[in-house]
Amino acid sequence: NESMKIYFQTHGTGEPLLLIPGFASGEWNWFKQSDLARHFQLITFDPRGIGKSPLNGKMLSMNVFVEDIISILDDLQIEKANIVGASFGGFVAQEFALTFPNRLNKLILTCTSAGGIN
Repeated sequence: NESMKIYFQTHGTGEPLLLIPGFASGEWNWFKQSDLARHFQLITFDPRGIGKSPLNGKMLSMNVFVEDIISILDDLQIEKANIVGASFGGFVAQEFALTFPNRLNKLILTCTSAGGIN
């Protein structure tokens, strides 16, 4: 079902700041960053197949995760967002930046890499 809804939460107002968690983590991963909602519209979510977002039978790929982020931004009517990606979420954030640069304000990467062999 292409219209599957990804579970997300928003807190605060201001510039949108979407937080992409690491592998097998969900929106709960960001509880210590909740104070950011004093300065931003903080957006946290459960990625497909985690927490309250069902897998929905779709084969997982980086493109699927990126499209899910677009669906969250579209649901919230956000044209451009700041994106934080941690660990595996950093891989997703980088793919988002390459695929939808016009939807990105700032890219913040933490505890991640660009992949490949060092």
